[in-house]
Amino acid sequence: MSRWSTIRDPAGTGFTLLEMLVAIAVFAVVAALAYGGLLSVLHTRQETDLRMQQLTELQMAYLQLERDLQQAVPRTIRDELGSTVAAFLGGAGTATLFEETRGGRSNPAGLPRSSLERVAYRLKGDTLIRSTWAELDRAPGATPQDADVLHGVHTAEIRFLDAQQVWQPSWPPAGLLAAPGAAPLPRAVEVVLDLKQWGRIRWLFLLPN
Repeated sequence: MSRWSTIRDPAGTGFTLLEMLVAIAVFAVVAALAYGGLLSVLHTRQETDLRMQQLTELQMAYLQLERDLQQAVPRTIRDELGSTVAAFLGGAGTATLFEETRGGRSNPAGLPRSSLERVAYRLKGDTLIRSTWAELDRAPGATPQDADVLHGVHTAEIRFLDAQQVWQPSWPPAGLLAAPGAAPLPRAVEVVLDLKQWGRIRWLFLLPN
């Protein structure tokens, strides 16, 4: 039997150089598109996570303000000089957004201490700060404990509703400034914040009667 060697045409097997270059080019384009899509997904995820963090901070700020204002009590204090300070004050002409005496102070350890504390809110830079004093009547040199409540605050405005349903720019009203001990609590407080991420928002809080 004769044995014949089979000789194949090299051009009929594998890929030509041109085909390889085309395949590599196509793969590069697909890889670039996939990478760009992945980056877009990751960026969107980061933006979503950031928005959720900002929304959570905003909700927590609202709840903190609501708790503080709903637990306001008409208890005056004495400052470092022994002068009487109104139970609730704030607005135009004051260094704080508002300052108040509030109840409901947490005491998980059951320590022999008052359930009242002094709370104040103020704007420092673009951050809303909450300050607390453990002792109502302040000793000389008493310093508050500060905590950041909300970031990205451009401006903060406040006004107070009196018993005659009239909005006042400051509290106590002008007629009661000379007698802070006689000043009642406002009926309601309106807070308007201009925020970097959310624009202008308006919150209304009712106080205990």
